[in-house]
Amino acid sequence: MTKTLSVPTVAKMLKGILTPEGFTREEYSEPKTQWHPAYKCLRLTGIGGIVIEIEFNGGRDSYFLASGHVGFDSPAGRRSFDRYGVEDSFYIDNPAKWGSEIPLHEHDRVYHNGGFGTVESSAGWKGWGEARTFVDEIVIKWDDSRSGTVKYTKRRLKSLGVVRADVIEQTNARIKRFIEVKIPEAIERIARSETVPGLPFMVTPESKEEIVRTLKGHRRYTWTPSGFGTGYVLQLNYGERGWKRAYAETEKFFGLKPIFIGTFDAD
Repeated sequence: MTKTLSVPTVAKMLKGILTPEGFTREEYSEPKTQWHPAYKCLRLTGIGGIVIEIEFNGGRDSYFLASGHVGFDSPAGRRSFDRYGVEDSFYIDNPAKWGSEIPLHEHDRVYHNGGFGTVESSAGWKGWGEARTFVDEIVIKWDDSRSGTVKYTKRRLKSLGVVRADVIEQTNARIKRFIEVKIPEAIERIARSETVPGLPFMVTPESKEEIVRTLKGHRRYTWTPSGFGTGYVLQLNYGERGWKRAYAETEKFFGLKPIFIGTFDAD
């Protein structure tokens, strides 16, 4: 793996992006249209209906070399980490657009002295309200057991020559995290969630309790879709002009009444 900011070719990325164990691999091309030139694609298919597709539809002048889409089967049907109309599941950054100061974020891969590590905690503002503080520490867990987990300041990282790993290393790590962490977490969360009667949302037991506390406190609770669509606002006891009273099943679900619902365009 290179530690420089060179922009890899599509051929190099296809060669370097690994096929996870138990997955099948398909490389294909999307034909040229009136909106875009032809481009290469990679599809990785695994158990549980996991499909990871990468479209190499960027270029040296784009902020992203490629966009990724991650889909999987869940107890509530097909799900994706894409946010409709907002963003794809992930992107392969164009290192030529990073500039001289490359920020390190949680889960980024870094390179130093022939070895790789993962950012466990990034620098920046942490916490909320009065407890909000600025942290100048970056915590890195090195793959090499000799190093383990180490805390650095940004200045120390720069003096040591620790750099962000190349986009191929980042992509392999990101795919691995989707498979091993994010998809299992999403399936577990969906499995213990319930559909709210009369509304196109699901809630975990914890979020249901939060909604009840919010409404009992005579505050509004707002639902926003993950992508473009219709948002919903719930409040107790009274409704504004254009609001409608919730279905009896909705009120029974939360154990509160009367509940009024308003909607808005979440664009």
